[in-house]
Amino acid sequence: MKTSQSVETLQSSLSQDRAWDNFGNSLEMQNAIFCPPKPVNINFQVNDICNARCRMCGIWKNKKQSELSPQEFEEILRDPFFERVEHVGITGGEPTLRKDLEDFYFAADRMLPYLRGASFITNGFLPERALEIYGKVHKGFLEKKRDFFGMVSLDGVGTIHDLVRGRKGFFEKAVSTLKLLSEEGIPVEVCCTIVKSNCMHTFDLLEWAQAENVKIRFRVSEFIDRLYNQDCRGEIHNFSEAERKHLVSFFFHLLGHYETRDELKRTYHSIISRLGGGLRLLRCPYHSSVAVNLDSRGRFSVCAPKGKPREIGDDATQAMLQSLPEREYLRRDSCRRCIHDYHEHYLPDIQEAFRRREEFRVKAGNREVWISDPSMDTEIIDIPWNDVRRVLLVGWYGTETLGDVAILEGILRSYLKKNPRLEFILPSQYPEYSVLSLDETLRSLREEFDIQISIVRYEDKWVIQKNADCDLVAFAGGPLMDLDELHWMVLIFQNARSADRYCVVEGCGIGPVHRTESREAILALLRMAHQIRLRDRQSSDLAKKWGISKTMQIVSDPSTIALSSWGDAAMDVLEPPYIVCCLREPTDEYLERVDKGTFRDRMAAFLSRLTEAFPTHKIHLCAMHHFAVGGDDRIFARYLQNCLNNPLIRADMQPRTPREMMRLMRGAQSIVTMRFHSVIFASHSGRPFLALDYTNGGKVFAFMKESGRENLCFPLDCVP
Repeated sequence: MKTSQSVETLQSSLSQDRAWDNFGNSLEMQNAIFCPPKPVNINFQVNDICNARCRMCGIWKNKKQSELSPQEFEEILRDPFFERVEHVGITGGEPTLRKDLEDFYFAADRMLPYLRGASFITNGFLPERALEIYGKVHKGFLEKKRDFFGMVSLDGVGTIHDLVRGRKGFFEKAVSTLKLLSEEGIPVEVCCTIVKSNCMHTFDLLEWAQAENVKIRFRVSEFIDRLYNQDCRGEIHNFSEAERKHLVSFFFHLLGHYETRDELKRTYHSIISRLGGGLRLLRCPYHSSVAVNLDSRGRFSVCAPKGKPREIGDDATQAMLQSLPEREYLRRDSCRRCIHDYHEHYLPDIQEAFRRREEFRVKAGNREVWISDPSMDTEIIDIPWNDVRRVLLVGWYGTETLGDVAILEGILRSYLKKNPRLEFILPSQYPEYSVLSLDETLRSLREEFDIQISIVRYEDKWVIQKNADCDLVAFAGGPLMDLDELHWMVLIFQNARSADRYCVVEGCGIGPVHRTESREAILALLRMAHQIRLRDRQSSDLAKKWGISKTMQIVSDPSTIALSSWGDAAMDVLEPPYIVCCLREPTDEYLERVDKGTFRDRMAAFLSRLTEAFPTHKIHLCAMHHFAVGGDDRIFARYLQNCLNNPLIRADMQPRTPREMMRLMRGAQSIVTMRFHSVIFASHSGRPFLALDYTNGGKVFAFMKESGRENLCFPLDCVP
């Protein structure tokens, strides 16, 4: 399979096409063909005009046409087809432009015996009007013990929101609406629609919401027929690779550090899949008539984004039956590519994939697999590369830093020179991220090699199948250290050895290791390896101390192979003179000499001294890691930027590729490094640099010492 098919490989690993087929053939769908279930949700567009000029919507171009009256709405709800409705959501257009808006809510209250509540979405441009209308409805529903809540659209902080919404002062108006409704006791939260113009400002809005103690949710804009936005292609689905990489990381950040509601977590997982080139993971309430869309003229649609408006007529049930072929067509043609935020349960095969993933984790976490079977101990051999056809590359992929990407490129280059016909399988914990973060590297390699590589999940058959169709398994990325996923690698090595495959530990370091089970897992990997190449003598000495007696080669970090193959051009997008600082926040295993608060204070003080020493230089806080898992360096950079509030200090939010980072470094006056691979990158840049050793004398100091630069390496408790 060619590299360009990596995304397809990811999809086939989830069997999503089969999931949709299963859903379409389910008893639920078969029953719907003969008797569609009565809806429980109505999404009602009360008007088709708006006072905004949003970049992702064309409703604002409309002039007022005939609109459904509250009495006509009440008559529609009189049809027995709607008697089971529990919730009515009223949107627009902009609903607050209707003077009789509250009457629609009270009509629903009168006509729907099972109604539990209602909701709204407003752009918030008319604060007093919103308070007047929604205050009345809230009071009336509260008396009936019905739920009432809503959302105010907010797509950025300050001028970013005004830019997206197309009018000055929109941010202040929306915030005023939000505060007035909250003070009235109406449950309300912010909803952000992400388009190209605001996609790189999502962290700003999240931080604003957290500071204001406002709940916020995020969605990605979609082409929706009723929004007349087919001409908005510059904003919708027009993200660059860097922007998609940023958004995937941002939604993972929401999953890991912000969102607690299960329904939104599922939606964010599905959005991540779509941004990474995959398919929708969720069902949708429009797959059956569980939900129905009504427009401002009283017509219904079987799908809110793509459905054709249809007249209800005198018999809603009959009208719905006649629309079933359209629903089936849309389900097969459009649903799996839809990124819209309908909060539903996972598709059946996605649920099965999660079950399989948990089964894999449980099996790999069984302590009995950490200690290798003595019969699997192997001797060092010369691997016959001409006989190797397919290579399984395992490591910390899915959460890769720029250094990990460079490591992978170095290993691929090295292996392809030994045998240019090799095929590679790369398991990833988060393949949606790997597809994006590795794209530039794989495109570059295709210019030199006929590379064939598939990116799969760790639960895929290539990984967990005992007799996987591969000839060699290589641990090929990142350190052997205190990580629970080490147990995955032991299980994979054991499966490979049982199938009489070659095993290699390729260019790794060892440490930090504090836990006994981690040491046992590392020893198991080393004992099963037919070749061991470590990146520093400290790692080799530690392995020998633990009892590994076979030959271990000391080699340069594999990333240096990639770095040496790149050109020497500098980045020309940053105005010189500037200093690059690649800082990170140390994780717990490294916080031995200084606590996190003290470290933050020292970094802030260090940057202040740097601006004093170089008052004409911009300080760019650049990230070697852009992913939520493992500590996104941009979060720490933003903290330092906000803390210091110095115009000379800027957090670089653009997710850089390894080559971009190298060009940035080559254009810098000097470099401050911290992550291990920022040290290696800087050493190849030709620019002066110093290293802050967060590893407490570990890999950072070892590299600086072996390269004769130990006088430029400073422990965290001695930051210059």
